[in-house]
Amino acid sequence: MLDRFFGNDPTLARSRNPHKNASFRALAEKCGTPDLPISKSWLNNAAGVASMLRQLPETAKAFKELLPSYQTARLLLSS
Repeated sequence: MLDRFFGNDPTLARSRNPHKNASFRALAEKCGTPDLPISKSWLNNAAGVASMLRQLPETAKAFKELLPSYQTARLLLSS
């Protein structure tokens, strides 16, 4: 879904740019449906971790090797 809505760019998904084609809110509203059977919090966390991963330098291998749940916890601690 992130790919279809935002070209697989989590930064664009979370952007408040009024000129983008789709909104993250519209995507989140599909959560819990057969089309997107995940929770809104899961979607928010996944987009946050994906955005953080894109911003990290290639040398930040330790974070990238963490389990997704630990990446999410680290994201939540940093916000």
